[in-house]
Amino acid sequence: MSAKKIMNELNLKQLKEIELSILKSFINFCNEHDLQYTAAYGTVLGAVRHSGFIPWDDDIDIMMPRPSYEKLLEIYNNDENKYKIISNHHDPHFFSTFAKIYDDRSILKQNYGSIEKYSIGVNIDIFPIDGLPSDYKVACKHINRIKRYYKLLGISVLDLKSVKGNILIKLLKKGIALPLKIIGYHFFQRRIEQLSIKYNYLNSDYVGVISFGEGICEIIEKEKVNNDIFMKFEDIDIKVPSDYECYLENIYGDWRKLPPLNQQITKHNFIAYVKEDK
Repeated sequence: MSAKKIMNELNLKQLKEIELSILKSFINFCNEHDLQYTAAYGTVLGAVRHSGFIPWDDDIDIMMPRPSYEKLLEIYNNDENKYKIISNHHDPHFFSTFAKIYDDRSILKQNYGSIEKYSIGVNIDIFPIDGLPSDYKVACKHINRIKRYYKLLGISVLDLKSVKGNILIKLLKKGIALPLKIIGYHFFQRRIEQLSIKYNYLNSDYVGVISFGEGICEIIEKEKVNNDIFMKFEDIDIKVPSDYECYLENIYGDWRKLPPLNQQITKHNFIAYVKEDK
């Protein structure tokens, strides 16, 4: 007879400790299997500006060239890893277009608002980097097309019972969402992935995280995200984009300037628990 589990809520420090442990395990795995990766988004900013987590941040973001990303999806769960990877290739109910590596000894209860709920453990995000056309206008058009499909994907996973607003707004949202839910989010996932891999990463001079990402500000020369620079992140060294200043300026603008105190808050809304034997 298995022991009953109790749920103990994690504070921010404990949450970061689990995420850092997942990151260390991921880096070891990449080194063992010759997979390329680099830090992304707030994790780059944290490494460059704070030598670790942004004090008020609560997640870790990683990006990988599409070939390494696909190999990771294929082999990670076959290894004797302490942690698990999940993506829409592993679980048809997972509606994101990027992967997560998570600790199944924990639970992350996230408030997605009116989005249907999907819960896993404390995790780090893994984003694929895809190729882009060299012509900037064509690249922008390509990314904006993918973004339109991503918006449709978001609407297709709306929890219609949680839609807020007056009666007219509710009817409008439900009227738009219902046919998209009938089509199903798998259709939009497939279209996003088909478009994202249209331009081969290896043959492209420009790249970006385009299957999710921040839009056209993701466009960057591939040589500027080559992962040959290490920076301190807490008690380890992690790879960051080789031209991290260009990358951070593209994503955040004036990244050197701290935001006002009232904006130094996490953008995520969740409660994390660890499972322990009773």
